[in-house]
Amino acid sequence: MSGKGNYDMTVYIALLVWTILCSPLENTKMTCKNMTIISGKTLYLLVTFIPIWFIMAFRGLGVGTDTLANASYFVSAATSPSLSYLVSDGIWNAGISIISYMIGLISTDIEVYMIWSSIIISIGFAIFIYRTSNKVWLSTFLFLTLNLFFISLNASRQFIAISIAINAFVFLYHNMHSGVGWSLFLIAAWIHTSIFSFIPALMGIWLVKRCQSYTKLYFMTTIFAILFAVSLMGIATIFSSIFPHYAIYTGGASRDNLIENTGGGKIIIEYLFFLFILTVYFINKKMSNCKVNNTITDSFIPGAIFCIITGIIFASNTMMNRVTLPYQCLFISLIPYTYTMMQQRIRYIFMGIIMIGLIGYYYLWAQGNLGNVLPYYMWI
Repeated sequence: MSGKGNYDMTVYIALLVWTILCSPLENTKMTCKNMTIISGKTLYLLVTFIPIWFIMAFRGLGVGTDTLANASYFVSAATSPSLSYLVSDGIWNAGISIISYMIGLISTDIEVYMIWSSIIISIGFAIFIYRTSNKVWLSTFLFLTLNLFFISLNASRQFIAISIAINAFVFLYHNMHSGVGWSLFLIAAWIHTSIFSFIPALMGIWLVKRCQSYTKLYFMTTIFAILFAVSLMGIATIFSSIFPHYAIYTGGASRDNLIENTGGGKIIIEYLFFLFILTVYFINKKMSNCKVNNTITDSFIPGAIFCIITGIIFASNTMMNRVTLPYQCLFISLIPYTYTMMQQRIRYIFMGIIMIGLIGYYYLWAQGNLGNVLPYYMWI
């Protein structure tokens, strides 16, 4: 792979080490004359997400399976003769095209796509973590080690939409009638229609406000998720029979799915880890005799359950794995909260396990070159 600077895996390892080394910053703050200028949370997110953005924005066109295709699409839309040409097939299908055209008024260089898409993704996730996490360093660590970062290098257009949709979730959690929240959600769906599959998570906000029992909340969400997944199985089977060339994505033949497609691979392990987190959350709440109290983390629960059940059932289905991506993002804030619920002694054990396990997971993902993230090189 050609490039002006070839760094293989070094850049990914350095980025992960940097996010861990900067973790003490969360407990500090910048002050001037006894006035806080920048909080520790803000400072940490600045010093970690700027490098994340830099690595995303200046990666070569060959870093990420779909990077070249997405960047080329940007150039095509940016150099279109007019907006009316772009919306000729319907304005609802032209979201990313119209945005590309507007940005193209500034520059139509192919590398510009990486810069502006990385700005939206990085800022979107940083804001989401700031607003929802009680340990921003751990959430940033999880953004990397749950491999959402690596996937964003591949599915950048979807992650532009996801970064907007998860922030729409926060607005709608505070007020289900929020104009800003629904506008952000529709913009996200306009950019990538897969975001409509995130509606069950928004429905979960409504459900949490009407459930007082965690047992009832878990039970109702589980039943709904199973029924939804079973229905989709039939639709997916029919779809792949009509369009056989998509069977690689629905039948487990894609190399991005299970290790040797045996059902015991990396994706199943990830969802079992999520199941463990939700189980710990449930047990802690029940042992404390807590009722559902409509916190942001409680509002994550229905979406998290939906993610696990749908993900396990469709573990060998690349299309459905992409549908669960916005749901997986909820765990980057849910896991830190679950950690703080634990007793002090158990916390150390839990942290040790997830640090070792997820660092290994991060390394294996990169080493396996899933999504063509290697070798990393820059276009500058």
